[in-house]
Amino acid sequence: MHVSIFENHSISRIGIRELIKEHFDNSTFSENTHDLTDINSTSLKTADLVFICFETVNLRIWGEIRDINKTAPIIVCCNQIKYYELIKILKDGAKGILLKNQPVHEFAKCIKSVLEGQRYICHEGLMMIAEQVIGRKNIFVKSLNPREKVVAAYLMEGHGTNFIGQKLNLPVSAVSIAKHRIFEKLRIKNILQLREMMNSGMLRL
Repeated sequence: MHVSIFENHSISRIGIRELIKEHFDNSTFSENTHDLTDINSTSLKTADLVFICFETVNLRIWGEIRDINKTAPIIVCCNQIKYYELIKILKDGAKGILLKNQPVHEFAKCIKSVLEGQRYICHEGLMMIAEQVIGRKNIFVKSLNPREKVVAAYLMEGHGTNFIGQKLNLPVSAVSIAKHRIFEKLRIKNILQLREMMNSGMLRL
């Protein structure tokens, strides 16, 4: 089995490699940082398992790695993850989700499950999904007022504040305030995250 590991910290790469070698004999490895300009794409394309580690999820790096090898199962391990990121990477094909603070046996269990063709989501990830399904976390759309929903829809389409102001007959300052409140209420920082929330199904306007 060939495993391609993506992790910026060399000590963590060594730990993951030794863990896999301990539980899965005859494993070989290619180790990479998140600097994809230096990636050995041949090694990644032939990998039987891809292991990506993040401090916080980087969806651009996730997408580029996934696009190079669309057949190997991918495990994503991170310090923290937001709900829309979790849904996005699961929909994009991630087979395993882990948090870095979990015990070693959970890592081994995840890898074994994924190699057997199953999906493995850590307890914290399952709780996020469960809370969204039962509605406890469905506070985002409800918190937007009618004007903010309209502004959010225009922002999603890529329109700027000047254009939105003309369309809604509002001063640009009013649109900017609405935009700021949208970001604040949805706990996001930019339009990309707004689109990701929409694509994940977490946000419906």
